[in-house]
Amino acid sequence: MYNDDNEGEMPSSSHVDQTSRLGWKMHIAPYLNTEGNGTLGGSAPFRCPNSELNTGFINQEAGTAYNINLGDDRFNNYPAININEIPSPVETGVVADSIDGNDWAAASRLLPSENGVGYRHNNGLNILWADGHVQWFTSLAIQAGRNGDPDWYYEVIKP
Repeated sequence: MYNDDNEGEMPSSSHVDQTSRLGWKMHIAPYLNTEGNGTLGGSAPFRCPNSELNTGFINQEAGTAYNINLGDDRFNNYPAININEIPSPVETGVVADSIDGNDWAAASRLLPSENGVGYRHNNGLNILWADGHVQWFTSLAIQAGRNGDPDWYYEVIKP
């Protein structure tokens, strides 16, 4: 629905005021039947009930991460991409379970090379893919990537 209302644009990980990587939650919250926008820890669907993340920053302890390659104008200085620019939506992770621990920076990113892959669900994680389906994978399979590239499922290569 967000894509439809924004001419195919993916939510940016940055908030409009450029203060946080939680912007994707703020962008999609109005489309969900939930209280709040996930910036204060939040509840489902923004917070994994099994998350044990303990950073000291409640807004970073949701246990979910967003693929910053879809748009991160705060840290990486690139705007949100259009969903039609994603070469393989069925193989592009958007949101997934992130790691537990004290490293909120790693937990907020969805990249295996930065150790951001969760493992708390039977040594696996749930992933929302860009084509809209959700599927469970073992953490090992996701961290291994594909074709020798550990970030295969999180890269977005523009045409």
